[in-house]
Amino acid sequence: MSQNPWYYKYSFVVFLLIAAIGVLQAIQMMIIPEAGYNLLAGFGYPIPEALSIEPVGREFTLFLIQWIGAILFGSDFLTAVIALTAWRKGEKWAWFAFLYWPFLFLYHFSLYRPGPHKYPPLFMLVLVVITLSVNARRFLATDQVGEQQLTVNPQA
Repeated sequence: MSQNPWYYKYSFVVFLLIAAIGVLQAIQMMIIPEAGYNLLAGFGYPIPEALSIEPVGREFTLFLIQWIGAILFGSDFLTAVIALTAWRKGEKWAWFAFLYWPFLFLYHFSLYRPGPHKYPPLFMLVLVVITLSVNARRFLATDQVGEQQLTVNPQA
């Protein structure tokens, strides 16, 4: 029996990193929605003055930032759960579920205006594509009966 490559065992850490960054950012947006103003401005899209000064516009903007934070929290928490369970077990559906991340990072990269804030999604895009690529054989290889040939025992 051949030994599985080290990256089969530890590749889940890439998705835990994504989840941790996202959960921390989401918590900040839910607890301190004013921080969202700086976040959006940093991406090249400052919030218009009418939405940040007028009471109704400010209230709506803060609500929207908290709402986005709740969505981020849910998706990143699910990423952590999938990484710690199905990905580590080598379940095929986890690989397909994580195909979401390259598209998200590519979309973020295309949305942001030129500046240093464009580099993190590009870095994460490359990291996720490499992680999914080197693990493709593990998740997609099957034998005649349809069971996966390559698995990793997370307890090992």
